[in-house]
This record gives sequence, structure tokens and C-alpha cells, in this order.
Amino acid sequence: MPLPWLNPEKKTLNRNFEPVHLASLLEECGVDGTVIVQAAHDEVETDWLLELSRDYPFIKGVVGWVDLTAPDLSDRLDRFKSKGPFCGTRYPLLNETGLDQAAVRGLTAFAEKDLACDLLVRFDQLQPFTELFRAREDLPLVINHLAIPPLKTGELENWQAAITGAARYPNVFCKVSGMVTLVNPAMNFEEQVRPYFEKVLELFGPDRLLWGSDWPVSLQGASYRQVHDLLAALVSRLSPGEQAAIWGGTAARVYKIAGANS
Repeated sequence: MPLPWLNPEKKTLNRNFEPVHLASLLEECGVDGTVIVQAAHDEVETDWLLELSRDYPFIKGVVGWVDLTAPDLSDRLDRFKSKGPFCGTRYPLLNETGLDQAAVRGLTAFAEKDLACDLLVRFDQLQPFTELFRAREDLPLVINHLAIPPLKTGELENWQAAITGAARYPNVFCKVSGMVTLVNPAMNFEEQVRPYFEKVLELFGPDRLLWGSDWPVSLQGASYRQVHDLLAALVSRLSPGEQAAIWGGTAARVYKIAGANS
């Protein structure tokens, strides 16, 4: 399936990654389940991901792509839910400068069906999308990758202001993910990431933070084990309950994962 964002320069990613490749990594790190997230803007991929969940029980949820403006959106969501653990969609906003009102209206169907919506957005875009946070207070909205902070420069002020605004809305969550591809690889990962992690921990609290490995995209910066161990270091000062929330409890609540301990 074509992935427009996957150019030939990304040599690490230019091969097939299958659940069988992930299974051993999960076992090695003691991770008993995962939620997989769309890579293509194509509902064919969503169908395929749901089919994979039948063969691989460790796939506990699927955040797939769906056309938010489709007139039969509600029917499409029902079909996805009937096929497997469909738990939401991802709304890519990286190339947007404002809200698509048709897409916002489409999110009503997600709220009605108790689904979530991931947001792929940069911190410098968050301000225009506060309207979305207000308009969809009935819908869990998950900001991916800490809103892509400027980790290489270490600049905190502008990112902090933007993420603080988003954190005011109790239906907005933050995924601790994607960090290893944003850092300076020649410097210590934890030292670069910790100031940003501590800030989202302060703003959202552990009950609105959730870990994402971002595998296999994360392989451009680190192995699955390194990504896992980075979060282990970041949360090591927290209580067992707080750690459990970030590792999986928050995700279980947001994505309504059946049978998960939250």
C-alpha cells in the first residue's frame, strides 16, 4: 500500500514490518498487548489491520483511518467495529492551518459510538485547534508525540505554552511517543526528553498520559527495547499506580480495550 510520507531516503523503513516481527519484541520487554495505529490514509489498511487482530491476540486495538467527511460514516464505523477491536481514528493535521468543519461534524459519530480520536499535530499548530477541543468535549482526543516538540534545540517556552493550552481540556490526552526520532542522537536520550516529559506529567497527570512505542517508525532513532527502557527511566520516580497508568492503564480507558486492567 503506498505511503506518500515514506520516501526512499528512509532506508530503515523501506521493507515490510509484520506482527510476527513485533511479537518477539513485546515478549522481550514484557508488553502483553498493543494498539496499532494507521500509517496510510486508506480504509483498506484499516480493514487489513482489523484482520491481523484475528490472528495476533496481542493486537488489542486498532486506530485506523476513515474518511471523516463520508456521508455514511456511521455505517462505516459500525462495519469496522463488527470486524474487530476498532477503537478510533487518527486525524492527521500536520498540513492543515485550520479546522475542516465537515471533519469536525464527522467526529460526532465517534463520540456517539464511544470511540477515540488521535491527533497528529505539531505544537505550533495547537492554538487553531482549541476550537476542536471545545467542540468535542464528549470525545477522547489523543495528541500524538507530545505535539512534536523541538527536542534537538531544547527550546521549551513556545512548546510549553501550546501544550499548556491543550491540557486545560479534560478530554485531551497526550501520547508519550515519537521522541527518539526527534532528539540529537549524539546526546543522552533521557537528558533531552526529561524536561518535556516532566512538563506533560505536570500538566496532564499520569491518568491522561499514555505510552506509544511508535514502532517501526521509531527504528530510525532507536530499537524497541531502547524506546521501552527510555520510558522506564522517565517514570522510575513515580508510584507503581502512576507508572501502570502511563504504561497501559490510560490507553485501556481511552481506547476501551476489552478485558484490559486499567
